[in-house]
Amino acid sequence: MEEAKRILMISITAAALASVLNTAGGVVFHSRLLVINGLTCIANLVVIISNTYFYRKELEPEDLDHPFGHAGYSLSASVLTLLVYAFILGLGVDEVLNPSSYSVAGMAWLVPLVVAGLYTASVITIRRLGEQFVTYSNVTTSEIAESLVALAVLPLAHYMSFEIDRLGAAAMLIYLAYQVIANSKTILYKVTGPAPPRSVSEGLTKDISSMGVKVKDLKLRSVGDNYVAGYVIIETPPTESVEAAHELADKIETMALEKYNVKLVVHIEPERA
Repeated sequence: MEEAKRILMISITAAALASVLNTAGGVVFHSRLLVINGLTCIANLVVIISNTYFYRKELEPEDLDHPFGHAGYSLSASVLTLLVYAFILGLGVDEVLNPSSYSVAGMAWLVPLVVAGLYTASVITIRRLGEQFVTYSNVTTSEIAESLVALAVLPLAHYMSFEIDRLGAAAMLIYLAYQVIANSKTILYKVTGPAPPRSVSEGLTKDISSMGVKVKDLKLRSVGDNYVAGYVIIETPPTESVEAAHELADKIETMALEKYNVKLVVHIEPERA
């Protein structure tokens, strides 16, 4: 838990610094591209703080309202991420369509250079926390791409024309729209509760069968980003006692949770000839 807190603090600090640098840099160095980057950095900061909240909620123990745990909060984090970035996308379009002219300062390129380094460190560290931060890390990777584009565009905008800066800002918005659409599709798929990778069901079936019983049926579904639930129907010899059958069910449930992170309900039926 302490390691997770440290990683989250690194990401929050990086997002906060990047927000200040890009937004202030956009105003001081007269760059709409940096302003757009600043808006997405502010969104990134809001997202990492909210993701931290949802991450803590996800770790809470089961209760009456959530008898199977709080794994679904990982999807809440992903949905909020998309909502925030979609809002920023709208603000960015308004900024890019502003017709007034301006002159980009020669030192503007220093801002994206520093910001790219901050976000690279953030993405590398946050991915160590697992799948619940995958959407955040994906959109944060786009922040790195934005900074690299700005690094190339801003000197040209300074020496040639501010319109290059405006075109760069428009390109950033197009890329952001692509990220929102792509991640929306992924989240909509996860909401349906799809089956986990086939290796999970095949591994479970093999391990249960190795205990000397027959797997009659196995149904699994993903809940959130890193949690799987389901049930299995097994057949045991008709001569097996009720006590032995319950011990076997407990053993299977424990194995499924520890080895595959699957919360499994085991139903036992007598084997029929």
